[in-house]
Amino acid sequence: IDALILTEIKNITTNQELEEQKLEEELRKESAVFPDDRKTDAIVNIIVSTDNVSAKFEKNKNFINVVKSLGYKWNGSVWKKDISETTGTAEERAAELGNRLLNEGFPISILDEEIREKAINGNFEPECTRWIYRIKGKNKLIIKWKGYNDDLYRKARSLPGAKWSNGMVVDVAHYLEVE
Repeated sequence: IDALILTEIKNITTNQELEEQKLEEELRKESAVFPDDRKTDAIVNIIVSTDNVSAKFEKNKNFINVVKSLGYKWNGSVWKKDISETTGTAEERAAELGNRLLNEGFPISILDEEIREKAINGNFEPECTRWIYRIKGKNKLIIKWKGYNDDLYRKARSLPGAKWSNGMVVDVAHYLEVE
């Protein structure tokens, strides 16, 4: 009898999981946005949580170039970007990714209607990729930016006493020149 009860509970749980998956799939289809110049019928699923944004899609060179250019990393099953104090909110990053993908001709699905509208309208705060930090315990500033930027490097290197150390380090006394 116990085995029969356990089997029945397992079947009920499996059926509930299947129903939830079907419901989520229907919601994703209803929330899909197709650009005018779409290059595929496959839909990029953009998933937003408080500490990361992920994008799930078939293997596609152009898609990979877009997500990589926005700092997403492959984790084995999805492209993922962790959210931190320097990235802005998950909502802003999801809207930015969605907007970029739409502009590249990829259909997207974002379940959150507000984020989806931001992606469609391009109404989001772009990610800031240039930062100036004070080095803890020292009277030094460090200037950091994402990617390779020879012009920025030359400008930062021209600051008085500037030295490269995983970013351009300058004395805090030169904050006006840094500005």
